[in-house]
Amino acid sequence: ILQSNGNAILSANVLNNLGVLQYLLGQYEKAVQTLDKALQYSKIASYPRMEGYALISLGDLYRDLGSYSQAQSAYDQAWEVISRIEDKSLEMYQFLSMATLERIVGSFEVAEESLQKAIKTTGTRHSDFENAVFDLEHAILSLRQGQLDDIEVQLQNRLRSFNSEGHRMEADRTKLALFVLMMQKNLVKSAEKICIDLFDTPMSATSKPALMSLGSEFKDVLLNAAKIFSNSTGLLEFTTEMIEHQRRLPEIRKSLRGKSSIIPNAPVRIVLRTLGKTQVRIGEHLVTTAEWRTQMSRDFFLYLVAHPEGATKEEIAEVFWPYSTAEAVRLRFKNTIYRVRRAVGADAITFVDDYYRFNRSIDYEYDAEEFMNELNAANATNSQADQIKHLKAAISNYHGVFLPKLDMEWTLVLRTQMQHAFMDAVIKLANLYFQAEQYQQAIHTANRALIEDPCNEAAHRLIMLAYAAMGSRAEVARQFEKCTRVLKKELNVEPAQQTKALYEMLTR
Repeated sequence: ILQSNGNAILSANVLNNLGVLQYLLGQYEKAVQTLDKALQYSKIASYPRMEGYALISLGDLYRDLGSYSQAQSAYDQAWEVISRIEDKSLEMYQFLSMATLERIVGSFEVAEESLQKAIKTTGTRHSDFENAVFDLEHAILSLRQGQLDDIEVQLQNRLRSFNSEGHRMEADRTKLALFVLMMQKNLVKSAEKICIDLFDTPMSATSKPALMSLGSEFKDVLLNAAKIFSNSTGLLEFTTEMIEHQRRLPEIRKSLRGKSSIIPNAPVRIVLRTLGKTQVRIGEHLVTTAEWRTQMSRDFFLYLVAHPEGATKEEIAEVFWPYSTAEAVRLRFKNTIYRVRRAVGADAITFVDDYYRFNRSIDYEYDAEEFMNELNAANATNSQADQIKHLKAAISNYHGVFLPKLDMEWTLVLRTQMQHAFMDAVIKLANLYFQAEQYQQAIHTANRALIEDPCNEAAHRLIMLAYAAMGSRAEVARQFEKCTRVLKKELNVEPAQQTKALYEMLTR
């Protein structure tokens, strides 16, 4: 509708508002794409004011997801826009957003400076709402610094103001700040009243992501409160959801890579390549054999990466040192995990409830995981277009067999599973192209299967069908002859009856 309307200014406004709403609802991928479109329409319409707002909204989104370098990139681009126009409201919004980012990363003095600049941008011409927001942000900054005096009355006044004007999200953030204040001052009764009002009543869908973002700055206070107010199911659910959201942040950040044409991808901390080659990179740095100290250290790390469920010391010992004594295992395990942590970082391996795991809360890329995730996404959708998209993405991640130079029992099992999954994906994609009457694509894709397995008769049959659909009986015959030759050479067998019957039907 927007595109057909032809009004770029209207489109930019609507898309910006929609993107902000999607962001507040936790629909981050959609929000990034929508705000990206808002920026495009703003530039088409020569509408720098909306361009600035869309950039700041993108910065806020990345900030709340912990992508601070990308948030800063968006804010820097917003400053370039602000420098070209005289818009005090936009400038104030930018300073507020910057103050929040600086507070989150612990730069409290800089955050205070940004907050004061936000207040000064419009002189004395602030609305009541703007004054209330300034007071709220200042109170939250004071809370982060442990400065608890003289902010309770301020927060109570601002809560009344937000409630009376119907600003639900700001009111809920104020309640959360008051709750944290009461807990830090050990005023349990007062905190309990706020707890019931905030957590044990229905929470606005647009408030929850903002509250979880703010709550993460006071995680320890909220977790302690959940123990004290153990009867509050609302508080327990909120803290549980907040912790789960924090755990999923690397996954969410990963899903946003490449989604914005404006904001560059943030560098990934650990990059793992296991399909077709074996590499571990820390940023741009390739971890060398010398840094692993021994190949056993690298293989130990890759084993944990490949087993997200984790493993006990005994299970790991059974894989790597099955015939060693208990004392030898103890020493070798200690030395190996020390070398792994030296090579890839102390926090790369966690130990929880007797299980060692690769820490998936850090930002990483793992080609085998991405390959399987795309296959799962393809299987989860009924849309032919989405199936094609995910299968193509999966196949593009597969550059060869899993850990090609590591022949241990666990790698052989996973290698076989991934090979079969890859072949199934290629054949399925080729069939989808055939059904969509994209015959050249079907042939090209099926030939990819034959590169991996020249004797795959399903691929040969699909190519024959595609050529027949294109009216080329000669190519059907050539493909059948090729199939016959390779089966004779590799396996000393003839084509299956199904393949023969198809050839006869297509060339009749």
